Formats: sequence, structure tokens, C-alpha cells
Amino acid sequence: MRVLRFIGLILAVLTFAPAFGHLAEMPNKMALGGQAWYAAQFLYRDWGAFLGPIEAGTLVVSAWLLWRARGRQPAFTLTAIAVACYIGMQICFWLFNAPVNAAVASWTASALPPDWAEYRARWEWSHSVRAVLAFVALVCLLRAALGEAEGNA
Repeated sequence: MRVLRFIGLILAVLTFAPAFGHLAEMPNKMALGGQAWYAAQFLYRDWGAFLGPIEAGTLVVSAWLLWRARGRQPAFTLTAIAVACYIGMQICFWLFNAPVNAAVASWTASALPPDWAEYRARWEWSHSVRAVLAFVALVCLLRAALGEAEGNA
């Protein structure tokens, strides 16, 4: 169980780090004009190919930890919260970020749609929500692991 918890924590950190990066840069990106924001989006090209499997792995390992923690409190509750957060991150991505990513892929810098700022707000705020969920999940998994190490779970 300790090895599984360790793997889960490593994946949780790898999931949280880029999400926090999005949150930290949000104020500056919300101040960008259309062409600058559009250009900045290319910094994230192909992130999904790398981060998607990490996020999926984080969810799978956390669900496995949840199954292994059944009957042991508070580890079970904390891990259940983490799993719910990771599911929430996926829902948020597929409902908000993925459609914006698809739309932006069809744009050109010289012909942004008139409502481009709405797309920017949806993308930035969704990533901020995902960052908060990733943080809560990381804290819950860390607390569960510490509780088990202390013999409290």
C-alpha cells in the first residue's frame, strides 16, 4: 500500500503542477489582447498528449487507493474526496476546455471571432477551477498517506 500511495502522490503532484501554472498565469493572460492570447495558446500545443495520460493515471491510481482504503477512516474519506476532485477535473476539461481548444484550432491570428474574449474567459476560468480541484485532491491524498504512516488509518 505504501508504494501505491507513493505513486499516487507523485502523480498527484504531476497533475497539480501544470494546473497551478495555469492558475498563476491567469491574471496576465486575461489582460492580453486577442492576438497575444491566441499566440500564447500555442505554448500549450500537445500538452494533452503528455498530461492526459498523467491525469488518467492519477485518477486510476486514486480509485485503486480508494478501493484499498475501504473500511479504514479517515483514509477512505480523504481518498474519496480526491477521486471526486479528479473526476471533476475531467468533467471540467471536457465540458469547457476541450471545446475551446477545438475552436481555437480553427482560428487564425488575423481573423479571431468577435467573441474570442468569451472563449478566453471560459478557458482560463475552467483551468482555474481545475487547479483548485487538483490542489484539494493533492492535500487529501497527502493527508491520507500521512495518516496511514502515523497508524491513524
